[in-house]
Amino acid sequence: MTQPRPSSDPIFDVVSVKGFGDLVIALTCLARVRPECRHRIHLLVGRHLQPLLAVLDVPFGSTVLDHPDAGPAALFQVRSRSPLAVLRSAVGVRRGLRRASTANGRVLVFDEMDARHRFLAGGRTARPLPPSDNLYRSWALFLDGEKLTLPAHAPVPMPHGRRLHIFPGAREAERRFSLDLLRALVSEARQEGLEPVVYTVDGELPELNDGSLPLEVMPRDFGRTLAAVKAADRVISADSMTAHLAEHLNKPVYVLAPREKFFWLPLSAATAGRHALFSQPSAETTLPEFLRDA
Repeated sequence: MTQPRPSSDPIFDVVSVKGFGDLVIALTCLARVRPECRHRIHLLVGRHLQPLLAVLDVPFGSTVLDHPDAGPAALFQVRSRSPLAVLRSAVGVRRGLRRASTANGRVLVFDEMDARHRFLAGGRTARPLPPSDNLYRSWALFLDGEKLTLPAHAPVPMPHGRRLHIFPGAREAERRFSLDLLRALVSEARQEGLEPVVYTVDGELPELNDGSLPLEVMPRDFGRTLAAVKAADRVISADSMTAHLAEHLNKPVYVLAPREKFFWLPLSAATAGRHALFSQPSAETTLPEFLRDA
């Protein structure tokens, strides 16, 4: 039975209006919240995140914000969006937050706190996550500090299955896998007795459709992507949402990227050193060990 909430306990309104991966990271970390404390967590999400939220098992209340952005908030994409779009986004998200989080005793939670986040808070009580070298660890510091969490899970052991699912796509072109890189990954995986499959979404990376890869093209559907990650024994991913879906589903994941972004790595990849740069020869990385550990 749910215990009554002491009046001194704040409700944390977790704000997620950026990318899909940011939401998955938050949900993965919030999964450690004790059942009797879940009423103290409420999600305030951008409209573009609603389809993803719908396919994930979310044990918290949520509100979809009424704001003008059809995708990630332009306020946080100042390099690629017009000044007018950024201004409209800032005003619209602030209004949406004001309508959704009005009661006393509620605290807005942002992943960081700069001038943009202070503007969105509009004078209301707001907290950033504590600083750390990795976003998952920042979430752990926040939740543990509020005494909301169950003990951390033990690391997931590498499975004995042979299904290796590779997700080369990313929103930014520089983070996507090249055809040559994918051919090398597939060849190395097969040499280790694995069964690699490369997954892309419809319209993404059309240059991969040359018949040289074990390729499966999925519709643009979050449920289908989630199912593909769930069916894997292990995952190799670009620096994108699929890496964090693998973490969310307790799948061993290896991240390949054009440059080091330790802060954004899935926690298991960061802790076990399961990440490398495109420019690094495979033999100089931990990838061979990841593929052999079957």
